[in-house]
Amino acid sequence: MRIEPGQVLFERWRIDHVVGSGGMGYVLAGQDLFLKRRVAIKCLHPHLAVLQQVHDRFLTEAQVMARIDAPQVVGIYDAFDWQGLPVVVMEYVDGETLGKVLARDPRPPQAFVRAVAEGVLRGLRVAHRAGVIHRDVKPDNIMILYDEDGEVDVRLLDFGVAQVQQELRHTRTGVAVGTVRYMSPEQVRDASRVDQRTDLFSLGVVLWEMLSGQQPWAHAQDDFDLRVAVVKDELRALPPAVAPDLRLLVERLTAKDIAARAEHATDALRLLRGGASTSQGAASSPDQKATWPRSHAAAAPSGSGNAEGALARNPDRPSARAPGPGVAPGAGERERPPQRGPEVAMLAAQAYQENALATWRWVTLPPARFRMGSPSDEVGRAEDERERWVTLSHPFQVMCFPVTVEVWGRVMGGGLATEVQGHLPMVGVSWLDAVRFCNALSEQSRAQPYYVLEESRVGVRAGSQGFRLLTEAEWEYAARAGTGGARYGPIDRVAWWSGNSHGAAQPVGRMEPNAWGLFDMLGNVWEWVLDTYTEQPPAGEDPAILRQEGYRVLRGGSWFNDMPYVRAASRNIGGPTDRERHVGFRIARSVG
Repeated sequence: MRIEPGQVLFERWRIDHVVGSGGMGYVLAGQDLFLKRRVAIKCLHPHLAVLQQVHDRFLTEAQVMARIDAPQVVGIYDAFDWQGLPVVVMEYVDGETLGKVLARDPRPPQAFVRAVAEGVLRGLRVAHRAGVIHRDVKPDNIMILYDEDGEVDVRLLDFGVAQVQQELRHTRTGVAVGTVRYMSPEQVRDASRVDQRTDLFSLGVVLWEMLSGQQPWAHAQDDFDLRVAVVKDELRALPPAVAPDLRLLVERLTAKDIAARAEHATDALRLLRGGASTSQGAASSPDQKATWPRSHAAAAPSGSGNAEGALARNPDRPSARAPGPGVAPGAGERERPPQRGPEVAMLAAQAYQENALATWRWVTLPPARFRMGSPSDEVGRAEDERERWVTLSHPFQVMCFPVTVEVWGRVMGGGLATEVQGHLPMVGVSWLDAVRFCNALSEQSRAQPYYVLEESRVGVRAGSQGFRLLTEAEWEYAARAGTGGARYGPIDRVAWWSGNSHGAAQPVGRMEPNAWGLFDMLGNVWEWVLDTYTEQPPAGEDPAILRQEGYRVLRGGSWFNDMPYVRAASRNIGGPTDRERHVGFRIARSVG
């Protein structure tokens, strides 16, 4: 159910009208009937409220914002659950977002830019001292309002994706949360390792946009290009008319080397104040205006948030050893890697080199009991990788390679420009795309399709031997091939990752396979698996979770990721319809 205008919640909060809607929720204007004041009431979308991790993140927003006592941050009045919907009651802000201001005038006067910079920095200073990082500073999260004298004031909105330092319960290690165009390079690389300087970088990009009159990273064609641009490209030089102190401030805030960046909001305020008191260029600049047109459009915070893959740099850790594949070791032990099967690896590699159709090669894996997850001291480990015993009770076949462009084209149609392209993993496919591929291949092979598709709803046929995605447990069992460490070999010999991929996916089969002859299980592309994501994956016999709502699981890391994410236990998440250029898939089928 939704909360609608006309309702009164707990005999106090009257709902008047809808203000707006965002990715996570919607905002209503209302009245506090007890204190006789206007309020903004933010509600989570019902289809998200049923997801516990999203529900918790939404309420955490209120707790985070309540810790920040600053006039530049929207105040929180109450937070509660209303018939299963989490609700946050907050200060009603009568103004407009900076995004709307820039839509009217992409290059406002420098006096206005200074006022916005000072207001945001004051708010961030208090937030950072409270241990809160906003992580999504952007024009749409900066509200512009005016005092009685017409002076510009600001409010920071939407701490819903804020990361409270040392509290990572709601943001999985490595999942980037925020708006890519305004992210810092370190936030794109590894969302769990940012500090207050990521907010300063984002503010620097916002200031650059106001001073240049251009959209940052405008040359990027899609979300992935944006991520690459944020990490590698420099912002264009500001126009000559920009005051020297503002130019210096932007340079210090947007330094890609975090050590060269202003460390605290106080440092940036000193730069700003020093420039305002000593620089005459800003006051006399030809584009300065005495006043700024006021707008009284009512506005309030809107929901936002997403989840994407990211990366980090950390040293490798030697893997522990214990008894072999498919055999349950004693308590506290890890599996011992079996003797590598060189003849299997050699035959598969030779076949690949001789014929692109080698990418259709299959390996049959036997039933087994194995330990899934990672030990607490494994570098890059996330909380959702708890160790547990899992039993796979039936044999299954696994494709030796991720699905390639050539394989995709043969099943789904489409031509190829070169042979090299045919050997590349097929990327930019959603989880639903992969499911449809499996059914198409099953039909062409005259096998009963594994999946039952009804528009966007997906079910499975128990007992079908049609083609399908691996379950998460099957994927990790196949990737480990009996090993118990982070990887089944030295990373530069078995995986394409950010340290050796030259910034792109590579043809499959050029790295060493694991002991079972499976190539590219780690790195090159994240691989979709069947399961719906849960923070506490199940143990026991043949565990698999498929729900209609929720994120799907990705495994193995990619060419875009750094070492800690290219591991056998590494997990990532994506929406069923998300398409990314570092995400592909591998297929399996049940046998016997």
